[in-house]
Amino acid sequence: MHHIPKKNLISAFFFLATLLAVSVGSGFRKKTIALPKKAMPNILILTVDDMAYNSVGVFGCTIPNITPNIDKLAGEGMKFAYAFVNTAVCQPCRESLLTGRYPHNNGAEGFEPINEDVPTLSELLRRAGYINGILGKEIHLQPVEKFCWDYIPFITEKDSVWRNSFGRNPKFFHDYSARFFQRARDENKPFFLLANSQDPHRPFAGSADDTAEFGTKRPPLTRQFTPKEIYVP
Repeated sequence: MHHIPKKNLISAFFFLATLLAVSVGSGFRKKTIALPKKAMPNILILTVDDMAYNSVGVFGCTIPNITPNIDKLAGEGMKFAYAFVNTAVCQPCRESLLTGRYPHNNGAEGFEPINEDVPTLSELLRRAGYINGILGKEIHLQPVEKFCWDYIPFITEKDSVWRNSFGRNPKFFHDYSARFFQRARDENKPFFLLANSQDPHRPFAGSADDTAEFGTKRPPLTRQFTPKEIYVP
């Protein structure tokens, strides 16, 4: 991964905030959004399903060297020490993130699609000239056409291996991300990639349920922790 200067990360953050604010304030008229090239940074959002904040070293995990890459990214970018999701359920939380609206305002208070008239971040980015990609969890952003994905591996590449991997294989993340970045270069477009890891989600890695569900397609465990290492709140 290339080094991303802090100023670029900050610029990307305020660019997203401004784009969502403009969409809400303008009533989201369906037309192309003209932006100067220098105001169009590449955007990468990483999420981890069901991971506690203090499972990460930079946010207090005491297990040595548990998340060195995330810690490095946090050291080069922005950290939010007092940030809260507005719902503790997967689908409405994700749909709230990509619409900038509370679940009761976008129509998705549970496992439902958002309302058709609600603008989405990826919809706005496509209108601004971006190419949009997602790795995992696309089934929790509905209706799928509202999120304007140009790249979903198991659909665009007809590859069921990604679907069955449950997001636990780092090689898949690397390979499919690399293909997406290359496509963005080939098309000469800025990119938005939403990369969603499901590693901490049930069924727990190495459990009988995990083996039963994914069989031989489950990637091998890279590390196992003892009960004494784990802090239970």
